[in-house]
Amino acid sequence: MVASGRDLSPAPLPPRREDNFEDEIDFTRYFRVFARHWMLLAVCALIGAVSGFAFTRTKPVLYEGVTTVLVLPPSKLDVRTASTANFRALLDNLTHSLQVITDLGLDKPPFSLTPQRFHDEALQVEEIPGTNLVKVRVRLSDPTRAMEASRRLAQKAVALNSEISQREGSSIRDLLKAHLTESSDQLKTAEAQLLAFQRQAQIPLLERDTDAMIYERGELLRLTVDIEGEKARLKAAESEISKQQRFLSAGRSVAAEEALRRTAQSDRSSPANAAIDDAQKLDLSNPFINPVYQTLEFQIASSRARLAALEQQRRELVEVKKLGGRELKELSELYSRQIEQARLQTNYDLAKRVYSDLRVRYEETRSEGVSSSAVLQIVDDAIPPDRPLSRQTTKFTALGLVAGFMAAALMALVLDSRQRRDERRT
Repeated sequence: MVASGRDLSPAPLPPRREDNFEDEIDFTRYFRVFARHWMLLAVCALIGAVSGFAFTRTKPVLYEGVTTVLVLPPSKLDVRTASTANFRALLDNLTHSLQVITDLGLDKPPFSLTPQRFHDEALQVEEIPGTNLVKVRVRLSDPTRAMEASRRLAQKAVALNSEISQREGSSIRDLLKAHLTESSDQLKTAEAQLLAFQRQAQIPLLERDTDAMIYERGELLRLTVDIEGEKARLKAAESEISKQQRFLSAGRSVAAEEALRRTAQSDRSSPANAAIDDAQKLDLSNPFINPVYQTLEFQIASSRARLAALEQQRRELVEVKKLGGRELKELSELYSRQIEQARLQTNYDLAKRVYSDLRVRYEETRSEGVSSSAVLQIVDDAIPPDRPLSRQTTKFTALGLVAGFMAAALMALVLDSRQRRDERRT
């Protein structure tokens, strides 16, 4: 019934106390179950302990030979490359295992070991954490053979590592030797080509000749200017000399004229001058060479001679030496020879640098086996063990006891659960 919008239905009952603890573990129930089946627990635990003890008694008596090997890292490489894990393949070598078991007779009864069985059952390679030490452990029923097998395996691993290092260095040297021979031939060829070209090209001499031609080409412009200037000077002198008279006349003095007449009369009285016409008058003029005309005439002769010399020089430079064009053949030849020499010089320098690098690398390979390869070294040889390995009787007995108790406890819980289920049904 609902009144005034309020729900008058009865409130739900609180859950029972036992429902709140359904998920909690009741340890007392387990103790009660174990107490009811104590006999089963005791018998099973005893059986487990006896089984563990019997198991240790059935294990064969083994002796262990231990040889300690030191892994020396290379001096030139990262220490990580010399990790002891990289040398497990040398120590876990099946070929070495076969040789060892054959030499020591481990392939015959009572051992009858194969390389794989020896590797799985008798050999153990243990790395000591934090160090570069490796222990080679061999477990056999014969203490002497265990010691000898451990020693021989370590020695064979050391010998194999040394052989690998030597072969690696030898193979690198052989490869470098072939490249070194080829590089030497290339260097000799480049050197011969460069030397032959230098002898034939004579570049320093050609440079001097070209420099002289360049200087003469600069003189050609000055020579042209001088020729034009000399032509202008000659033209002006010829123009000026055309305005001048070659001879000038000047009057004589009265005494000089009288003396000339007397001289002429006395000459007529002589037989040699008898044929002279009396009517002929004596030339009493006094002509002389115009000094301006004479100077201009000298300048014209000098200018013509100098102009001829300058024009001959220009013809020599332009027509014979071909310096008047826009390009100089000798200069172009010089450029081509310089480029060719630079190319040959580059080839020679490159061949020389390659040969030098290969030579240094080849010499370095002589000591590379020590500097770039890790080394195995035996630091503790195995000795004959004076007592066998522990059979771990206490350990296996305790494990058997615990295993028997756990099995009995499980059986007790199963029986108690089945009993409770049957009681609920009835």
